[in-house]
Amino acid sequence: KVIFVDVDETLIINKKVNSDLCDWLILKYADGYQINVWSMAGQKHAEDAVDSSGIKHIVSNTLSKPGYIVDDMGWRWTQYTKAIQP
Repeated sequence: KVIFVDVDETLIINKKVNSDLCDWLILKYADGYQINVWSMAGQKHAEDAVDSSGIKHIVSNTLSKPGYIVDDMGWRWTQYTKAIQP
């Protein structure tokens, strides 16, 4: 029960908070999901987006998107994830 959320054009679209996504994340958090926000622009950018979105109280981690993934499954681990378009 872990959700990773991108910042640009997902949590923040056209410089506006995606309130529908925030509402959904709050529901998922109440259902026991861990919420993580990440950005290719770095951890500080993710932190700023979380602050401006008003969801800091439900976010467990703010991260930069990884440059490397070290996993015995390579990219096959993604077969166990669901991608949702904002």
